[in-house]
Amino acid sequence: MLSTGTILGLDSSCTPDQVTMVLGADFGEQRARGVLLRDFGLVEFTWERTAADMPWFGLRFTIQVHRLETAGSAVVNPVLQRAYGAFPATAAPFGRVRALLESEGWPLQEIPATDPQLREFWQPDSQTTVLLGSCPEVATFNPDELPLYQISAPLPPGLAAVRSAPRARRATRDRLNYLVLLSNEARLDWLIRRQPAQAEERPNWWLYYLQSIDAGMAQETGPWDRWITLKLWLIEQSESQGVFTTLDTVQRRAWFVATLHNRYAPLPAGAGIPDADTLVRECLTAIPGTHDDLARSADLRSHSRPELLRSRRANGLIRAAEQHRSRIRDPHLAAALDQWSALRPLLV
Repeated sequence: MLSTGTILGLDSSCTPDQVTMVLGADFGEQRARGVLLRDFGLVEFTWERTAADMPWFGLRFTIQVHRLETAGSAVVNPVLQRAYGAFPATAAPFGRVRALLESEGWPLQEIPATDPQLREFWQPDSQTTVLLGSCPEVATFNPDELPLYQISAPLPPGLAAVRSAPRARRATRDRLNYLVLLSNEARLDWLIRRQPAQAEERPNWWLYYLQSIDAGMAQETGPWDRWITLKLWLIEQSESQGVFTTLDTVQRRAWFVATLHNRYAPLPAGAGIPDADTLVRECLTAIPGTHDDLARSADLRSHSRPELLRSRRANGLIRAAEQHRSRIRDPHLAAALDQWSALRPLLV
């Protein structure tokens, strides 16, 4: 999971029915205010929706590693036991896990944990996080000696950037309130003058602003059209300024619009929101490979890290496109997406 962001081909984009089809119908379920959690013992999946007639939208899935110490193998879903074999009662120390991942080209970086009794590490390519600890003195321990507490995905780069700079949120919000009033020309001038001078520092700086718009919208009751327009413009400019690639742009835009449909429908007509056909076509065009030459997750060790990353990026683009499947108008485009969707569970 830490290198692929999936478990048995499942990830946060899967529907409740798709997850149940793989893991079985033996689960506990909790529902509260548009949130659905299904607990399969060791693994949990969480979805949300804004109304009863809306489809469920995946939020995250989590492996509750700490449950192995209290419940042993009894907590492990039979499907997982058949796929992975026996699970140890005690989780491996983080140092062993980190060394294995780094030897295969999947480094982890520490980010601030939301719980002070835990420490958290993030794998940017798979967007997976590892929580360690749990004790009040966790900050004083060598993390390599701590046991795994929980593994979860996804944590997108934008959220990781926000978590890494919590004190800047209020100032960033004030700046966005200023930016939204400016013309595009004045906005661009402001951004160019204030972005970090060092190129390697710019991605997190841009991601922080992009994610802060999402956080601000979640706290308001509308109207959201000016914020939607601003974020779509910022996504475009982040590519134009050489900070992100076309692949990053089309994937980020597709996920943003999917989130809008899920949380803020009906959407404002004048915000310049791309339609489903445009978003899906962009995602499929950006896939870095063909059906035949992308690495498969069943054969990870026979591929180089660049090959695995290409497969992972293709997987992400297909996932982003799938969020708009029900709104596609072009039947040929829908058929092309369905072909890629059939392949996606086999990718990294």
